[in-house]
Amino acid sequence: MARSILTNPAVAAYLDTVCAQVKAKAVHDDIRLEIVGHLEELVSEKLESGLKTEEAVAEALKAMGNPVEIGKGLHAAHRPSMEWNLIGLILIMVALAVISLVAVHASDERLYRSGSVFVFGACGIIAMVAIMFVNYRRLLRLSWPLYWGTVLLMALTQLYGVEINGSTQWIVIASIGFNVFHASPYLLLIAIAGILHLEKKRDVHGKGIDRITVLLRNGIVLAIIPISLYIITSSMAHMLIYVLSVSVLLLLSGNWRLLLATGVSGTVLFTVWQMLNPDIHNLLWGRVNAYIHKNPDAIYQTVKSVEAIRSGGLWGQGLDKEVVIPYATSDMLFSYLVHSFGWVFGAVIIVSSLLMTTRLFKVGKKLRDDYAKKLVIAVMAVLMVRMFWNILMCLGWIPVIGMEMPLLLWHSSGTVIEFAALGLVLGAYRRKDMVSNSAPIQYQV
Repeated sequence: MARSILTNPAVAAYLDTVCAQVKAKAVHDDIRLEIVGHLEELVSEKLESGLKTEEAVAEALKAMGNPVEIGKGLHAAHRPSMEWNLIGLILIMVALAVISLVAVHASDERLYRSGSVFVFGACGIIAMVAIMFVNYRRLLRLSWPLYWGTVLLMALTQLYGVEINGSTQWIVIASIGFNVFHASPYLLLIAIAGILHLEKKRDVHGKGIDRITVLLRNGIVLAIIPISLYIITSSMAHMLIYVLSVSVLLLLSGNWRLLLATGVSGTVLFTVWQMLNPDIHNLLWGRVNAYIHKNPDAIYQTVKSVEAIRSGGLWGQGLDKEVVIPYATSDMLFSYLVHSFGWVFGAVIIVSSLLMTTRLFKVGKKLRDDYAKKLVIAVMAVLMVRMFWNILMCLGWIPVIGMEMPLLLWHSSGTVIEFAALGLVLGAYRRKDMVSNSAPIQYQV
């Protein structure tokens, strides 16, 4: 019946008129299928009443209504949407960042010159707005290239990178530095979101040995390769961000088998590496034991951070250059801000971080497209891990591992990556009603 109706010139003209009013071309096929389904029912009723086919089709089209008006109504339902709640939270974080930058600049003018850091922030916000208007699904076909490109960039950093503060994580081109390992969790998680989406579609047809092969391959891709690179470069903080973020993504995606496979693979790899490197093993577990037993000499940074927070009071002590907080302009920024502006300001940061994480989770739940959901979860996971580990370690509740607060500290190209990732989220939400339910999947390995 559907084929005969679609070949009818009157029906074809009707569908074309409806779709002409809808600018979101991706949903045209869905609209056609939906209208044809209603027409089939109406035509069947008319045929049963004794009308001929052409008459039945004409009566059915008349009963459907004016195609222009229907098209306009569908256009209103499928036009871009803005997630104003999330945008509002981002603006709050930007305002907090500006205040933080002023405080950091007052603390150490040599390390942070206000002009350069505002350039990073401005570039990040521009990138966020630009990416918001790009069709995020174009990134799906680039999932595997993005993954391998990030892995290759991480490896090349060790060969051609620049050592800063004893760690080779930067690539500098024409005096412009890019912290590859700071950006790597975002890039890898965005790539893995696409890879998982592609594998979910492929698993429908995979059976037995094929599923086991895919599971093993993904275990290598998600665990062995990235963790090996983090271990070789001693990027423990970034490895922790990556591992926890991937775990959140797999957990919320319901991929229990892959979560188990990557967990076992990563644990075995990390254990073997420690056995082969006893000095690193002693250093890592020495720090853990020092934190557990609260050795004041070994947790000096934590002690000073907690002292600064306690001395902040309700409204803070002002921009005190004499206060001793190790890494006050980086890892312990939260501690310095609470000391300077008080517990109320610290509560604002914590509540804003909680609200942003919650909002990102809710945005993900609202999206129909599985790929969009995974993208949002991936971005949420990285931001959530970095935000709350930083806050908790400043409070002295978990060990200090060198993890900076995202979005509040504008000091490198990593800031641009953070805002760009949020642009992907806003773009996914913007197109939530413009994506076909039967969007084609392009497989790529």
